[in-house]
Amino acid sequence: MEERVQAKIQRPVLFLDLGTGHTLNVMNESLKQETRGTYSPFLNEVSSLTQLYMEEGKVYYMQDSFDHLLRTLLHVKSGKNYCKVIVNVPLLHKNVIEDFVHHGANGVLQDDKDTASWIANLKSALTYQAYMDPTFQTQIIQKINKSKVNQNQRDLELVTENVEKTLSDAEIRVFEKLIEGKSNQKIAKEIFLTVATVNNHMSHITRKMNATSKVHAIKKAIEQDWVRLIGA
Repeated sequence: MEERVQAKIQRPVLFLDLGTGHTLNVMNESLKQETRGTYSPFLNEVSSLTQLYMEEGKVYYMQDSFDHLLRTLLHVKSGKNYCKVIVNVPLLHKNVIEDFVHHGANGVLQDDKDTASWIANLKSALTYQAYMDPTFQTQIIQKINKSKVNQNQRDLELVTENVEKTLSDAEIRVFEKLIEGKSNQKIAKEIFLTVATVNNHMSHITRKMNATSKVHAIKKAIEQDWVRLIGA
């Protein structure tokens, strides 16, 4: 496999696989050790993290049922292991994504993608503070919108004056598009930026909001009255 993941890891990574397990072989081929100052982690397959000390710069892999993976996520986030958690979910099980994100998952990948696309998404999940596969972004954000609107299906809009003290003008433009349910690629096209620039803005937004993901950022924005219902 020619394409490989090269991502600088600042902390341990826990990879929870709800998929078929084929990703373990892909990661084994893709993750490689230090090259020109870019550190790529070892891959450790584990069945339990109860007694495991997670070392910086390593990826820990676990494949199991949803219930077991969620319990593992809760255990890790409530303990002393400060790690990034990436979840790999088949499209068939997209209904569980909110549970993982709500309990602290930092990245969500779609399992059933071609290898090249999956590796590219893995690299993004390892690189950025928060990442969600574009396929899932629209689904989750639309679900949040629907949960906050009445029978007239009103939309959400950003209350700019409540956001200006926290986000820059560029970040506000990106966040406005995010709450409309648009993917990073579509946002980049609409406001004439590169996808990489939008990714950077998203990373800054989640960091400034102390959010674990874009979905979490939207939830916090709703809680902090950064958004309102159009027509309310």
